[in-house]
Amino acid sequence: MRELPPGGPVLLFDFDSTLVTVEALDELFEEALREAGLHGPEVVARFRAITDAGMGGSLPHEASLAARLALFPGGGPTRTQVRRTAERVAEALTPSILRNRDFFRRYRARIRILSGGFTDLIGPAASRLEIPGHQVSAHAFRGGAEGPLDLDPSTPMARAGKVGTVRTLLDAGAIPRHRPLWIVGDGATDLELRTSRLAHVFVAFTENVVRDSVVEAADHVVDSMEALLDLLADPSTPMRSFHD
Repeated sequence: MRELPPGGPVLLFDFDSTLVTVEALDELFEEALREAGLHGPEVVARFRAITDAGMGGSLPHEASLAARLALFPGGGPTRTQVRRTAERVAEALTPSILRNRDFFRRYRARIRILSGGFTDLIGPAASRLEIPGHQVSAHAFRGGAEGPLDLDPSTPMARAGKVGTVRTLLDAGAIPRHRPLWIVGDGATDLELRTSRLAHVFVAFTENVVRDSVVEAADHVVDSMEALLDLLADPSTPMRSFHD
């Protein structure tokens, strides 16, 4: 197994289309449609187009999320639908991520999941990688056991997105300021952490999806976890791309 260099970076992994091959909220929407007897290609395509617009940067993440939640039948998903979907998403770990589960287990203290998705959908997959729940930062659902769920507005992610969440984690010492900070993901919200100078390095992860605008702006591009580990192990790779 490849070793992380001493004093090497803290790794912030995106979740959807990075650690897993799917977009979890898209999967939840399809689950809700099936249960309501409304599943059809046109409405699914509309939902996925909104997801792609948010991930590609042509639509702000907050607007993309609100538009998608508004499409759920019955006013929102249920706890049962969320649980079923989360279990299915946990079986969709990206192949190279699955091959390197030992790396995640060994270095879990230096790895966090940072997602514009929902902790409720991420939990089982994070458990498969042995990433503790307190190292997952994402949106959360609120609501009772039976009725429709909606977005919990109290989380750092809901209040200020990925940039604000990382600032909160840095201020709280949950991410050490003395370590290089790398973001690994596929979307515009991941790239924003680099352009805001919170992350030292942005690595575009393209095993599942390639977004041209994101790839063009990345510091590095990798198509597998093995390629990322090679990059980390290469002594010529700068751990920081700018001075604090």
